[in-house]
Amino acid sequence: MILYRNNSKEFINDVDRNVIADKIDLAYTQRTGRKSTPSERRSWNNSMRFMETVVRKSQIPNDCGILIEYNIPSTSKRIDFVITGHNENNDSNFLIIELKQWESAEATNKEAIVKTFLNNSIVETTHPAYQAYSYKKFLSDMNAEVYEGRIKAISCAYLHNYKKKNPEPLLQEQYKEIVSDTPVFFSYDVEFLEEYVNEYVGRGDGLTILDNVENSKLIPSKKFINYIDSIFKGNKVFTLLDEQKLAYSSIVDISLNSQEKTAIIINGGPGTGKSVVAVNAFVALLKHELNVRFVAPNPLFVIV
Repeated sequence: MILYRNNSKEFINDVDRNVIADKIDLAYTQRTGRKSTPSERRSWNNSMRFMETVVRKSQIPNDCGILIEYNIPSTSKRIDFVITGHNENNDSNFLIIELKQWESAEATNKEAIVKTFLNNSIVETTHPAYQAYSYKKFLSDMNAEVYEGRIKAISCAYLHNYKKKNPEPLLQEQYKEIVSDTPVFFSYDVEFLEEYVNEYVGRGDGLTILDNVENSKLIPSKKFINYIDSIFKGNKVFTLLDEQKLAYSSIVDISLNSQEKTAIIINGGPGTGKSVVAVNAFVALLKHELNVRFVAPNPLFVIV
């Protein structure tokens, strides 16, 4: 799902004519069947005015591509803002920008976790740089255009209401690695963000890149499959025993050889290893390059 798709010139025009939030809102209702909340509409209106300034002052060509609220396929996550285009080396780039309305934040000792004011209270949430990085990583693992090197994904975060502190909690040592990969731009960093945008998409011709990303096959890369395989290989927790091995082999055999849609039900009480069977089958089918999904009934799937 994409709530807004256009070239950079028309994006600027839509913001200047004060219709950008209305267009996003209408698309949201049409695609989801639900009405957006007042806070969502305020957020779109506010953030898009800041991004219009960045797009216009970065002096990128009119034919760069713009995506707003790009739903990452097979997930519920949406990328706030994307600009596509070529750099001076003619690389095809897909620039992900995570937008935040935050005005302050606190550091924590947890990896890539910070505290900020959300929904009327101080809560823990992921670091803005990590959010943008995770979207880029997903595309790098799952989108064929990206992991085969035809398109390069780049990520950053823009906190347009946030005045950087000294010292700045979001730039503390524990976040150094993620911020070095995915930079964070604060309120007074807008000129640096404009230069960053121009560096990656300043040669324009971005609409074809949008098409290629949207139409690309969503299948795991070999690198991703090998990584998943390495996690489970040799791990005694995932060793199949007796009937588990039989169930696993049946799943793999039917999945690879059946010419019809088939449902396979594995019966067993708590602690009989159904999850172990499922995870092993998941990895095996990934290695056979099937486009596999693992769906669990509970929000957090854990094997103890």
